[in-house]
Amino acid sequence: MDSRTVRILLATSFLAIFSNANGQAHEEVELMPDFILREILVDGYETSTDQLAEGGAIERGILDASKAWSHDEPIRVCFFEGSRELRRRIVSVASAWELAGTTIKFDFGDRNNPQLCGAGSIYHIRVGYSMPGYWSYVGQDSLVYARQTQQSLNLARFNVSTIDDPTFRRVVLHEFGHALGLHHEHQEPDGSCEAEFNWPVVYEKLGGYPNFWEKSVIDYNMRSRGYFAGDVRTGFNPNSIMLYSFPPVYYLRGEDSRCYAPQNTTISAGDVELIAKVYGVGVRRGQLDSYAAIRAAIPTLPAGEQEFVNRRLDFLQADIKEKSEIIGNVRPELLDVDVFACNANGASIALRDEVVKQLASQPSIGRLRSREQIYPNGDKLANGVTVVSDTGHPESDQAKRVEATLETALPGLVMSVANDGSVSRWYISVVACAKS
Repeated sequence: MDSRTVRILLATSFLAIFSNANGQAHEEVELMPDFILREILVDGYETSTDQLAEGGAIERGILDASKAWSHDEPIRVCFFEGSRELRRRIVSVASAWELAGTTIKFDFGDRNNPQLCGAGSIYHIRVGYSMPGYWSYVGQDSLVYARQTQQSLNLARFNVSTIDDPTFRRVVLHEFGHALGLHHEHQEPDGSCEAEFNWPVVYEKLGGYPNFWEKSVIDYNMRSRGYFAGDVRTGFNPNSIMLYSFPPVYYLRGEDSRCYAPQNTTISAGDVELIAKVYGVGVRRGQLDSYAAIRAAIPTLPAGEQEFVNRRLDFLQADIKEKSEIIGNVRPELLDVDVFACNANGASIALRDEVVKQLASQPSIGRLRSREQIYPNGDKLANGVTVVSDTGHPESDQAKRVEATLETALPGLVMSVANDGSVSRWYISVVACAKS
């Protein structure tokens, strides 16, 4: 797994299953589904800004100010199902983020009967319960990477199980913290938690059952982050709602570690200070500095990437009316189709180019990319054209349209393979193979 993959794991939401001294489960998994992670992974904006970060032009941070919500309008929230009682309970807890002295204001509709998600409206945060784990997109990623028909904040099984306090309160506040743009506190660079961890134990626990994380994944989820220029920080906050309570064995000094904390269940004074630096009344500098830093670095990118990154920044800075007008143009661009050859022989390359030609005119495809690299393990695929996609993805019908288009143009050559997460990191891959 490459460093970009593990950075996406880190940037979304992370809660491993920990074990206590008796080997009993300590926490549930909080990781976005693979198809969402891979969709973010290949997104042009994320790829381009990663290049800028790796080159030192910009840095990443704990609160990504460029993805924070507008100060000038309420943050619209809706729910995919859930009883009226459950929705009211979530609203009651999440409303704690509507802090005095900030511009944070949620629009839940009627708070006595919070609004359900429906056609005809744009909602910033869409709460659902149908996927595994607890997770949320970070800030405006919920509009960029998920359609209005998809949840952007997941509270697994809250709608069918009774979740008692303080767990209910902790999870709701934590996930809405992500939805406002916050990352995880243990990765705050000024906190020095990295020096507090007992790394052999961390590697052993997270590398074993039931997580089986590679060392690179552990490093990027547990070690400190850098900053985007313009991002804000307040120093390490052991009381933050965004700090996980790792088992004492994870620390060199156990419970005496400055980074060890019991389960935090409230928004701390440090959280208030941090969020006010971006959402405070009359405070726009964090957001504007972050946008300005990225735009200043754009000229170092190739021309095509410059245009895409500028368009994304325009979208992030737009108000809800402007977003509703352009969201249809932004969203399809993120539904990529990547076309590969299975090997380097001329026949496979020619077949790849023919596939690109046939797909170029299909309107349902956002970005069509002809990949120069050879498809990993491509020689294991059969001769012909193979469409690789996630069968469980909410938009798997697009893969079927791709397959149908190619079958019409190249009859008898087209087949499909289900992607189980280990076949391909790209959501939809088309592999052209002409073996000698």
